[in-house]
Amino acid sequence: MKPCRSARLSVLALLTVLGGCATAPATHWLSLPLPLGGTTQVVGQAAVTQVLVVRRVGIPEYLQTDKVRYRYADSLLGEWPHTAWAERLEAGLTHHLVMRLRLALPGWIVCERSCPAQASSIVLNLDFAPLDYVRTAGQLQANAHWLLIGRGRQGSTEVKAPVLPDNAQGQAAALGQVLNHVAGDIAAALNPIP
Repeated sequence: MKPCRSARLSVLALLTVLGGCATAPATHWLSLPLPLGGTTQVVGQAAVTQVLVVRRVGIPEYLQTDKVRYRYADSLLGEWPHTAWAERLEAGLTHHLVMRLRLALPGWIVCERSCPAQASSIVLNLDFAPLDYVRTAGQLQANAHWLLIGRGRQGSTEVKAPVLPDNAQGQAAALGQVLNHVAGDIAAALNPIP
């Protein structure tokens, strides 16, 4: 092979590789939807009667990744291409549960992990198992098991939320619906109607 032709082929191969890198799809960063009604809790010190500390939400190990995963068979998982969680899913679920509990519990202080300068509080431990978007059924299937330490109450919330549209954003919206149900059940356990 002639040196000039070899050099041209090397340059062509390099341009092909660089062109392939330039056309790689960008990653879309996905976040859970904010709750309706705002994200902040306005509580006057005189009105505060109770304190709730929310521990990190537990999720199945196969979801502890930045990949947005779904179930497409009993034992098979898939991932949405070019999409990742903006923060670890268990951290995002915890933050968004705290936001929803603040809205559902007026007159309460709701903190994540610990509340500074609060001597007595109720602690919430919550684990999801399962927490799967089952694409063949078109729904997110979740079961939240929760324990209120200091109140001696426990319970579970089972939710089957439709995923519309059938994409990563629809899956995130369904997770928001699940959190709304869970926050409502926990608030009802903390403030039972007489």
